[in-house]
Amino acid sequence: MARNRLVAQITDDRYNNARHLDTQLNDLSRNLAGMIDSVNHLSASSQPTGSDGDDPVGQLSAILGAHLRALQTLDGGAGRLEDKVDEVERKLSLERGRYGVPGRR
Repeated sequence: MARNRLVAQITDDRYNNARHLDTQLNDLSRNLAGMIDSVNHLSASSQPTGSDGDDPVGQLSAILGAHLRALQTLDGGAGRLEDKVDEVERKLSLERGRYGVPGRR
């Protein structure tokens, strides 16, 4: 019985951590996308159409673009992790019902 509670608590903690991480990654991704849009807008309005490799705004834009892609990859990974946590919760709920262990809610 104590083991089931421990497993349930660990599962709950992991699920809550995954949700929190997903929220943080989504917020970070949105903020970074907004920053990139702002930099691109400023760059387009202040630079002629030719791009120079020494352009600091262009370099910053490229760096932020790379970071955004990395964050989007992390966001996708967080989504897959959340799906796995949901599956574990579903299985745990089935096992709780099978053994008559009360749920967490």
